[in-house]
Amino acid sequence: MTSIQLTFTKHAAKRCQQRGISQDAVHVLYRYGKRQHTYDGGVSYAMDKKTRRTAKKDMGETAYRRIESQLDSYIIVKLNGVLVTAAHRLERLRTK
Repeated sequence: MTSIQLTFTKHAAKRCQQRGISQDAVHVLYRYGKRQHTYDGGVSYAMDKKTRRTAKKDMGETAYRRIESQLDSYIIVKLNGVLVTAAHRLERLRTK
């Protein structure tokens, strides 16, 4: 898997470790996730069924299955490519 350049803050790295969200999963969320702007100038990335199908097709079955359980998460990225935090989604992704 090719790595997309993201800079993890100390907070984000700690939250990923605490919540069991791997760097591979973060990169998949960043690459394929639906974007939604946050109130403080960041961007939230989360996956819906369509983006999951696309990721699975592009990555292949084996690679996708390794991180599939981690994709019920979201990440917050500042516009300069800095990952601020990552967390599990507790509610269904709502799209406009």
